[in-house]
Amino acid sequence: MNRRDLHYSQSNITFVLILFLSLIGKSTYAQEKYSKIQKDSSTHTMGEQWETVFNQSLCTTQADAWKTLFFLDGLNGKVTDTQYELSFEAGHGGFFHADHSVLWTKQTFKDGLKISYDYRRDDSITKDEVCILYLLAEGIGQSPFKQDIERWSELRRIPYMYIYFWGMRLAHISYSTGSAEGSPYIRCRTYPMETNKTVWSKLVIASSYDDPGFFKPHKWYHIEVYKNRKQLSFHVTGEGLDKTFSWENKRLGQIKSGRIGFRQMQGRNSSYKNLCIRQLKK
Repeated sequence: MNRRDLHYSQSNITFVLILFLSLIGKSTYAQEKYSKIQKDSSTHTMGEQWETVFNQSLCTTQADAWKTLFFLDGLNGKVTDTQYELSFEAGHGGFFHADHSVLWTKQTFKDGLKISYDYRRDDSITKDEVCILYLLAEGIGQSPFKQDIERWSELRRIPYMYIYFWGMRLAHISYSTGSAEGSPYIRCRTYPMETNKTVWSKLVIASSYDDPGFFKPHKWYHIEVYKNRKQLSFHVTGEGLDKTFSWENKRLGQIKSGRIGFRQMQGRNSSYKNLCIRQLKK
């Protein structure tokens, strides 16, 4: 091999080595990024000890057995026990606010919480009416909004939204929103509004996740929620999809105890099963 060929061969080796190291670096970066996402979304509970405090598979043959565990806001909402699941229908009468409904746990919980359940959308409406998960809801403690929200449930026989975002302290996750083609967004908010001049958009916690691809009608999805201090995550699997949506904000850290609620806006029908709530052991 002459000197020119040797130089050419060495250059090729150097180029291949640089390319190889570059690919390893990208792969390592991608793996580290993926690992961080996985850690943030699902393994952040590793090492934590949990105690099951609410475990209702919603399998019952007794009529209205749900009333032992839940209570309902809204005149026109309907809850039905079946052998395997709980069917929850908001009103369909065209009365708008009176047709909204919220299903609350009678039991209260503390921060450091994992919630899991299976969800199925049973309607195909095309209006932008949402389902909302309320987390650790309490009244703000000023009359008439007592800390125990069950004590002023009469004020919510017509579940105007403003009663909730003025009178309650909670975290709110919107999901299964919009048309039957899928949810246009998954979004987190915190209540209460500070004043009646607060803009609704100011309640949003970044980020808002658009077009997540979930919650098509008549398909079951598994939902897992984690709330601890200022961290909140919403993990959804189903129909070949597996995604986690997460938020971190000091306002979430101010929400420390209360009830869990499932809100359905006018015209929304859903089924729930295998609801389980776990509390972090201190």
